[in-house]
Amino acid sequence: MPLYLESSKNPRVKWLMQLQQKSRVRKSEGLVLVEGVKEVGLAIAAGWSPKIVVHDGEWSTLNDQNFEEWILEGSLMEKVAIRGRRGEVIGIFPEPQTSLETLKLSENPLLIVIEGVEKPGNLGAILRTADAAGVEGVLVVDSTTDIFNPNVARNSLGSLFSVPIAQATSEEAHEFLMKNNVQIITTWLEASQPYDEIDYSVPTAFVLGSEAHGVSRFWVDNSSHRAIIPMAGKVDSMNVSVATAIIVFEGVRQRKKK
Repeated sequence: MPLYLESSKNPRVKWLMQLQQKSRVRKSEGLVLVEGVKEVGLAIAAGWSPKIVVHDGEWSTLNDQNFEEWILEGSLMEKVAIRGRRGEVIGIFPEPQTSLETLKLSENPLLIVIEGVEKPGNLGAILRTADAAGVEGVLVVDSTTDIFNPNVARNSLGSLFSVPIAQATSEEAHEFLMKNNVQIITTWLEASQPYDEIDYSVPTAFVLGSEAHGVSRFWVDNSSHRAIIPMAGKVDSMNVSVATAIIVFEGVRQRKKK
């Protein structure tokens, strides 16, 4: 039976607000908050099992799903929802495992390594690219953002649930790639080799850095190739999610030709 919540003073409503606002609360309880009718549906379709689904009465429950159902009075949903509007759906899921051991690679994987990403929106956009390109995994290393921030799920349009993702330190990720015989392509503004002159038909991982600082010296020094995306304008860099799409789809293009 659904649980009806009508007061902002209700402990469950206060708890929802904490989950929405504070990543440390989500982390301490091992939970992921997903907002949006489409996003919650995609998470469930990808095999994520919600513990709780919260809505304001405008969502039809799914069959064969074992979760608590909380129905909020409409004005409460406006307070709890990140988008601040009625008609939203919030799914609360157990946080999945994100160790490197969870990645299952083919004989010729194509991977993305994102170092020190700062903005949830950019990570979400990168996951959308990974999904579109059929990338086998995204390694988020030395991250300064919560990869399960609700804004990551929203900006990924559900790709957070379909793309294998792992968290590690740079050193751990490098060891994992070397163990699996994956060449490392580090994008670097001081590189001299254009990105489209490198062979990506072999096992490949593309390494991109943070929006503010680019890649660290560790990856520059531990690369198979250092690549640059030549630019004809006056600025010397582009958004990390855009750069990721350019170089990843060059890898996809080369593999289709072969």
